[in-house]
Amino acid sequence: MASISQLTRGGSFTPLPGGGFKFTLDLPKSKFKIQNERIRRKVGEARAKALTRVGAIVMRRTQGAMSNRVPRKRPVNVTVGTRFNLKLVALVNRVPLSDKVTSWKTTRNPKGMLLSDIQFDYDRRSESVVVGPAKFPKLNALVERGGSSRRWFKPIPKSGRGRVYGVLTNTPPKEGSSKRRSRDGRRRTMTGAYSFKIRIKRRRYMQKGLKLAQPRIEKEFRDQIRGP
Repeated sequence: MASISQLTRGGSFTPLPGGGFKFTLDLPKSKFKIQNERIRRKVGEARAKALTRVGAIVMRRTQGAMSNRVPRKRPVNVTVGTRFNLKLVALVNRVPLSDKVTSWKTTRNPKGMLLSDIQFDYDRRSESVVVGPAKFPKLNALVERGGSSRRWFKPIPKSGRGRVYGVLTNTPPKEGSSKRRSRDGRRRTMTGAYSFKIRIKRRRYMQKGLKLAQPRIEKEFRDQIRGP
């Protein structure tokens, strides 16, 4: 992948821990210094506008390359393990695609949590623009670079011969009964819940968004300073 310095011919980009990027436009070095305050202001304004547009383009290209859909109405049965000679069957309604990152639309996040979390912001102090996750950097970094994550199996009231049905959660499940609460009134964590690790495939979706934006990036810096 070409670097942003190659794309802008004088800029640079730095990968961020959360899976995003930080763009900076470096002015070409010269033995001459701009003494006119009005010219310096025009250069600064042009740089800010160009970098802001670049941030918006990378954000939109990243979001456009994602799958943004609702969970399945009819979940699929996935056997995740066994306990006491019984199969543990999870009802999975979020089936990922093999070639795209999926941002799931839910009641809590009607536009899709992962998609909505991709933002851009221009920093006047460092004269750079940051593109990437805003609220969930750890989740985005896991999807971007890959890794492992733990899932817990929570049984549900559904019968089956030789099977225990349940759903998967990202955190230790709580006891379903409202009577089983600790002294502070909170629901107790389910003891002995079955858990396992899954492998998260490296997606590089932020990098893909950057690559899709490449044809537009250099154009955003052209002819930005006008007038006397």
